[in-house]
Amino acid sequence: CGPYQLSGSHECPCTTDAGSMDSNLAEACEDETITVNPATGAQLDPEDILIYVLQDQPDGLGNVFDTSSTPSFALQAGMSTNTTYYIAAMAGNDLDADGQIDSNDPCIDISDGQPVIWYSLPEADLISDATVCEGETAMITVAVNANSCINLQVQTSAGDTLNFNCINDGDQIAIPTAQDDLTLSILGISDDNNCQNTSAGTAQITVNITPEASLTPTASVCNSTDSGSLPTELNFDDFILSGDATGSWANTDGAAIQGSFPLISFEGAEPGDYTFTYTTGSALPPCENQSYTMTVTVENCVCPSLELSTPPDLCNGGDVLDLSGLSANAAPGIWSISSTPAGSSPATLNGNMLDATGADAGTYQLTYTLTDAPPTGCPNQNTVSLSISEELSAGTPEPAPEFCFGESQTVALFALLQGADAGGSWEEISQLPSSGNAFDANAGTFQIDGQVPGTYRFRYTVTPEAPCQPEQAEVEVIIQDLPVANAGADLALTCFEPVATLGGDSNQSQPVSYAWTSDNGILPEPPDALHPEVSLPGTYTLTVTSLLTGCQASDEVVVEDLQDTPQPSITLIPISCYGKDDGAIVIENIEGGTPPYLVSFNGQPFSDQLYFTNLAPDVYSIIVQDVNGCQNEPLTIDMAQPQELNVNIIAYVEADNTIVLGDSVQLAAQVSIPMEEVDSIAWSPADIMSCDTCFATWAHPLESTTFSVMVESNGCTDSDQLTIAVRKNRPIYVPNAFSPNGDGNNDVFYINAGPQVAKIRSFLIFNRWGETVFQYYNFPPNDPAFGWDGRYRGQDVNPAVYVWYAEIEFLDGSSELYKGDIILVR
Repeated sequence: CGPYQLSGSHECPCTTDAGSMDSNLAEACEDETITVNPATGAQLDPEDILIYVLQDQPDGLGNVFDTSSTPSFALQAGMSTNTTYYIAAMAGNDLDADGQIDSNDPCIDISDGQPVIWYSLPEADLISDATVCEGETAMITVAVNANSCINLQVQTSAGDTLNFNCINDGDQIAIPTAQDDLTLSILGISDDNNCQNTSAGTAQITVNITPEASLTPTASVCNSTDSGSLPTELNFDDFILSGDATGSWANTDGAAIQGSFPLISFEGAEPGDYTFTYTTGSALPPCENQSYTMTVTVENCVCPSLELSTPPDLCNGGDVLDLSGLSANAAPGIWSISSTPAGSSPATLNGNMLDATGADAGTYQLTYTLTDAPPTGCPNQNTVSLSISEELSAGTPEPAPEFCFGESQTVALFALLQGADAGGSWEEISQLPSSGNAFDANAGTFQIDGQVPGTYRFRYTVTPEAPCQPEQAEVEVIIQDLPVANAGADLALTCFEPVATLGGDSNQSQPVSYAWTSDNGILPEPPDALHPEVSLPGTYTLTVTSLLTGCQASDEVVVEDLQDTPQPSITLIPISCYGKDDGAIVIENIEGGTPPYLVSFNGQPFSDQLYFTNLAPDVYSIIVQDVNGCQNEPLTIDMAQPQELNVNIIAYVEADNTIVLGDSVQLAAQVSIPMEEVDSIAWSPADIMSCDTCFATWAHPLESTTFSVMVESNGCTDSDQLTIAVRKNRPIYVPNAFSPNGDGNNDVFYINAGPQVAKIRSFLIFNRWGETVFQYYNFPPNDPAFGWDGRYRGQDVNPAVYVWYAEIEFLDGSSELYKGDIILVR
């Protein structure tokens, strides 16, 4: 301001102007300083200075992170990368010359800020190792944290530097390899904002070598040890000249070889050239094993076959052998007999046919000689041995001797043969073999004592040396069967069958005669019949005689007396309650007679039932019959009807079974039997009864209720119901005026009610402006202590008409809202 003469007050206008900043965005990396152009157009007072502030607001003054006398700033603590901030010019007084603007200067001016941003430095790491085969490319995964894709420079442990452009997070970089393992490290990182960084990240690249081998190209081998100078076995390990020896061999052409690699036998293989493949075995993934081949030549070294089959032994009883079957697998040749046993009649050979009929028994030598000469070193003949055995005879059987069952005799079995050679063996071949060592195979005898009737057969066998067949002859010994004597099963004289018929089934194979005797001296009638009848108990004997052999057989039968009468013992289970059909009769025991027993109940068919239930009042009869048909005299049982149980409810009320809400009612149960015979009594609903197990009780219902009672005596029950109606009156008495003048007459305004009211939930009184002058909650009626005395806030109110509201709860749990006017007079 210029020099003025002032009287009063005068306000000087502010002329300070911080100028303006460039509006273009200035950018830098987080480790760099941003310097912008100074403000232009600034106007300063003599005491003013111009400074620059770094803040987070484009205009005005925001959060200031740094101040400077020049527009040059670095990223400060508390600031974030990739966030826009502002450099603004600020002008104002610096009265104390400390380089800072006085905050009390009313003329401080701040320019609009120039936007600036610091970009975060790009980061990268090598997050995977790799394993490759020599000469392959290794793929390494890169983790990137940057504002854009990055340019990456890496160096291998072999000294090679590699550059990769625009790498994003998760991308892979390709690293060429030779034969050595590599360590890969990061030299530098840059992004699209030209921000640069370094990293300690490394990756390991393992380089595996492809295995190699060198083989002998060819080899020769013999297919037999019969002749020749070559071996029949090869050790394939000998053919690996250099390189990986841990691999495996394969029979590529499927040669007929034996054994397992490396030691292989070619014995029996077809002559020819065969390829074998060797595959290395030391390759490490991802390298693959390599395969190489060689050729093995198999030469034929087999001698002609002189294989002869073993000849079978022959019998001089007529055997002839074709020797050509013995030389079927041999090369062509001829047979000759080269040795014979002692004797004057040797076997004869005609071509290939050897005839042993009538020949001397013993061992013969036969020689087979090849027609063509074999290769040098191979045999030209082979010899086999043959045995010829002597034939024997078992003789001719004599007619079979016959014996009667029960006789005693030892039979010499060899005497039953004619012309048999001794020294044979005996065996029994009967369809039903003898018992008790009756047959002695060593002695050739048969003892007939105790043997069952039938034909016994025995075989005599002479066994020459094989292959002569054993000779056999069979003899028979016949033991005649006795006639059948079957007196039948033991019998009983019963009430069903007082007469018994003797004798059982008799299937005779020959004519017979019958004769009966008894131990009581009384003969059945007729005594010579197979099935006579008897009516007395005793033991009866039947004798049967064969009319062809005179042999006899006997049997006896016992006749028992079973005509005893059964007698039942019963238990009566009476009917439980009047009108129920649940009586029962149980047969506990039956004495006499013969079980099992059958029962006829009340004239019904006989059955094995012993329990008879669900019986109504009546007279019943029981008859028991045993297995022999014997019955008791009918047993009579009277099933009586019990006394009936009834109950009635009596209510002691004046009329119509109705009471007023709040009253109680007396109820009584009236029964048809003496009270002392009642086992239990139960009233319902029990929660409003003074006693729910008494004959007489009091009930206090709050609403119309149906009462029920159930009585029980000896398992019998009866019940009754009675409904008591509850009349719900609402006796509420509220005056319409009162005079709280202290004369003791009508001084308090309160609510009167009958016994049906449980409580007053709320009682409120309002003046004509709606102001509450009195309120009380949850109190009993008919008590002036809970009424209004005409005062409000300790002062008497003026006479007027007031409005009251009351919510009243009744004994049955219901509630009603009442309202009205009250006139207050003095």
